[in-house]
This record gives sequence, C-alpha cells and structure tokens, in this order.
Amino acid sequence: MIKSIVRVGLFLVAGILVYNYFYGSDTEKEQSKQFFQEVKDLGGIAWDLLKSEKEKLDEGKYDEALDNIGGLFERMKSEAEKGGQAITRINDLELERQNLEDRLQRMQQENTTASAPQTPATPDEEDLKRDIKKLFEKAERLVDDFEQDRGM
Repeated sequence: MIKSIVRVGLFLVAGILVYNYFYGSDTEKEQSKQFFQEVKDLGGIAWDLLKSEKEKLDEGKYDEALDNIGGLFERMKSEAEKGGQAITRINDLELERQNLEDRLQRMQQENTTASAPQTPATPDEEDLKRDIKKLFEKAERLVDDFEQDRGM
C-alpha cells in the first residue's frame, strides 16, 4: 500500500517536472532545469564512485584487506586454545578468506586478459565486495567472542 503511494507520488513529481520543463513559466522551467542538472550531477558522481572502486579493486586494495585478515587469523590461532571452538571458527573463516582471495585473483586475471575497456564494478565484483564485508563482520564477531572468552 505504502509502496503504491510512493510510486504514485514519484510519478506525479516526475510528471510535474516534465510539464514545467516544457510548458511552465520561466521560473518553473528554470527550477525543472536545475533539478534535472542536479540529477545528472548525482549520476556522474555515482559513476565516478563506481569507477574509483573498480580501480581500487584492480590496484589490489582488496588483496591487502584479505591479507590483513589472514594475519589476524594467524595471530588468533596462536593465542587460542588447541582444539577449541575458536580454532574451528578461525579455520572456517580462514578457508572462506582463501576462497575469496581465489575469486579475486580469477577476477583480476579475467580483467587483464579481457580486451574490453575498463567498466564500473560488475555484479561479480559487487558480490565479492559484499562477501568480503561479510567475512570482516564474521571476523569482528569472532574477535569479540575471543576477547570475552579470554576475559578482556
């Protein structure tokens, strides 16, 4: 219900803006032009953001992040009790990190072998970023649990 109301509202606003752009008074035409210019600028900003994230991916930003979390897991393993639940969780997260690193390397190889011009992040790259973020969230929970278990 609310979704329908929002759609109708957006449709009305868009209709008013288009009408004012072509048939409105000078003030209304100027307001519509200004609105469309701001939307265009926002689109350009979003495009630039996507391009910069793509460049960061190509430059190995996520390689470094995955390496850092791998180092964290190694330190936690050395401090965790042998055979405990923490070791199992660390090993599971380490396996997940390795899988993400392999996916990242495959994507980077595909990007270097592809002759297509550089484009913003593909859905596969977005999935990889989301999965890396999930891994970091799991690692944070593990660190929190680890610190609670150690009485920190």
